[in-house]
Amino acid sequence: MRNGNNEPRRVVIDTNIWISFLIGKRLVGLHRHMDGGRIEVVTCEVQLRELADVLSRLRIRKYIPAEQAEEFLDLLCEAALLVKPEQGPPLCRDPKDDYLLYTAIAARADYLVSGDNDLLSLQKIGCTSIVSFADFEIIMKQT
Repeated sequence: MRNGNNEPRRVVIDTNIWISFLIGKRLVGLHRHMDGGRIEVVTCEVQLRELADVLSRLRIRKYIPAEQAEEFLDLLCEAALLVKPEQGPPLCRDPKDDYLLYTAIAARADYLVSGDNDLLSLQKIGCTSIVSFADFEIIMKQT
């Protein structure tokens, strides 16, 4: 855990992982880690707006009803550590993803979990390891 004691790992979770979690329930381990206090989810206003936008799209509403989307956003706002990252020069080959990197830096996150190759190709930013959900699951099982 963080700093060798039992503090939860700080984790920034990419929007694509949240949507996969909500649609497919394939990422059940994420919920288990959150409930077990093993991770502290970190987010920012930009991501909350992005999530609200994605969850309002008609093609997503087929899978995630408006009530469930609103409940999720309320829960995330309540449970997550909200940081205010400072934006700087581009860090990623897709500038739209920079806010996640700056969020991870601001929070001194242990992990950024993503399914986006633009982020995964970086592997690390500051003290934050950038990993896929599958790799994150392996890491969490080992600790």
